[in-house]
Amino acid sequence: MDEPSSSSWECPSVSLMKSVREVGTKGWYWGQISARDAYRLLHDKPHSRTSYYKGNFCLGGPRSPVQASSFVKFIEDLMECSRDPQRRILTRPEQGLPSEDVVLSSPLDRFQMLPCLKYLCRIVIRENRRLKSTIFGLSSGSLPCGVAVIRISGDQSKDALIQLIKKKKDFEPRKLFFTKLYSIDENHEVLDHAMAVWLPGPRTFTGEDTVELFLHGSRAVVNAVSNNLLKLKNFESAKRGEFTKRAFFNGKYNQYEVESLNDLIFSETEAQRKIALKQNEIGKYLEPLRKKLISLISILEACIDFSEDVENQELGNMKTKAEEILKELRKYQRGARRGSLIREGVRISLIGKTNVGKSSLMNRLAEKDVAIVSNISGTTRDFLETKLHLESVPVYVVDTAGIRETSDVLEKEGIRRSILKAKESQIIITVIDVTEKFWKLQVEIFKKIFNESFKEIFEDKEVVFCFNKADLISEAEKEEVIEESEIRRQTEIVENKIFSSDWFKKSKRVSVYVSTSGEIATDGIIRKCFNEGKEVFIPRFQKGVKEMEMLKLRNLEEFESLNSTLWGIRQHSMDTVIESFEKTGPLDLILLPLVAATLSGKRLGHGMGFYDRFISSHKSVVESCQKPVSEPQKSECGSIPKLVGLALEEQVVEDLPTSEFDVPLDFVVSSL
Repeated sequence: MDEPSSSSWECPSVSLMKSVREVGTKGWYWGQISARDAYRLLHDKPHSRTSYYKGNFCLGGPRSPVQASSFVKFIEDLMECSRDPQRRILTRPEQGLPSEDVVLSSPLDRFQMLPCLKYLCRIVIRENRRLKSTIFGLSSGSLPCGVAVIRISGDQSKDALIQLIKKKKDFEPRKLFFTKLYSIDENHEVLDHAMAVWLPGPRTFTGEDTVELFLHGSRAVVNAVSNNLLKLKNFESAKRGEFTKRAFFNGKYNQYEVESLNDLIFSETEAQRKIALKQNEIGKYLEPLRKKLISLISILEACIDFSEDVENQELGNMKTKAEEILKELRKYQRGARRGSLIREGVRISLIGKTNVGKSSLMNRLAEKDVAIVSNISGTTRDFLETKLHLESVPVYVVDTAGIRETSDVLEKEGIRRSILKAKESQIIITVIDVTEKFWKLQVEIFKKIFNESFKEIFEDKEVVFCFNKADLISEAEKEEVIEESEIRRQTEIVENKIFSSDWFKKSKRVSVYVSTSGEIATDGIIRKCFNEGKEVFIPRFQKGVKEMEMLKLRNLEEFESLNSTLWGIRQHSMDTVIESFEKTGPLDLILLPLVAATLSGKRLGHGMGFYDRFISSHKSVVESCQKPVSEPQKSECGSIPKLVGLALEEQVVEDLPTSEFDVPLDFVVSSL
């Protein structure tokens, strides 16, 4: 703003300072800046200076078309004046630059990030010569078709229509009329019989003068009209989305409406159409939140600048307001996730071992032969994808390569891609072949894969187990119940192996799991320990607690009087005070239950991680124990404690997935 001179300019300082203070309350006031800095920023751009003359702000001097005693009122009147075609506002020419007409849209608010971006982009684009050109393009569907619509947008659109119809007389705007279209050259060749309409701006899609031509939907006709339009000066073929881009920069659409329009055009289902139209209203819900955030920012800045005058109560109110805003934002975030699934579709991956029926399931869902089906393992080596519509929601089903150990380079690559596809999906369907022996074991193995080995991939995903080929087995086979007589037979073999081992004979303090149905029975092992004078410890679990206790069994009678409590496991009742192993030192031997194991020592537990955490914490007991451990015991029994898993024949597998938290076993004892 120019300073008033002493000769002809009055400067009522009181009213001037009052006006300056009023400006400071506006979001578009960015702070103080010197005249030199302002000139350095604006000297190569079209601009004007504001003067203060006889108590009024004005442009240039006393004959300014806009004058006001308040600077805020002056800015508001200036915007209204710039929109009036009868009055012109010109930028002052600087360093040879010509003066230019100016249309003011809105002051640049430092708090309004999206509007800032919009208006800044408008300025940048308007300085680009392309926005000054007239563009045209096919705005209807792909060719050939019954009717094709060519849209022309820009200042010269009306002139283009006159040259195409060869009529110089004016025609009524916004009224569709029938006409012949001629070539622009001297031949005046008829291009097509068409309907045309002229739509003067700004009440058009782009906000500019627009012409729409309704032609026969032939590629030859559309190409002929387009080639003739290219012969006109400053005419260019519209790029993809350029009509919408101009509508955005001309203020016809905001960011939300542009995104909504794109979603509406590409919508395929009823749900997608509805959500695309609702997206227009998103600004109505976010605008109040934006105002709350601006208010919170203002209070925070005041607290920083005037910290000595701010009370603790005010800071507490800020925290409460921030939590309320976060609560609303989380609600909108949940809605946005649901909308994203409808808009982009739900991705489902079918995974599992080879030859379990994933491809058959995919063909059944798609109701057509998408994948090749055979009884040869590894038929599908790469992922296949098909699209379905379920309840107006697009669903993409991906059939993946079977997961197994293989030396085939191509199959390995297919398995790697399968895992990546699963990572991109919202739902994982794990297919299990129930005709395989002990198929329930596969479920536990896959659970371990999901929860531990590939937790970062499968976290926050819905996992569904699909038991396939159930029609090929009997009800008894589905239950997979091992006969008690078979368990007793295997238990007797396992007991003999344990009792004859050196590590059992040398152990004085033994932890034993209390067996349930479907496990190697441990009652005989516990009795053997008491008969040989060993100290016996059994676990106690508590619901909701991740760590288990390892408590001492005082005698055989106490063991036989235990009742089944949590998960059907016999253990000490929670109100019974029993000595824990920590008080008397580390254990020598731990016998562990399992769901599956390998002979090399990999173990799959029941999924709760009780024993893995217990063994890790046991190390600290060994380190802090005051009871010395004899050298012979160390050398003969190895590491303390010895970790031994007891497995049925059916629980021994070739390999298992492991994680960094899994503790390997020293031995796995089975009847094999």
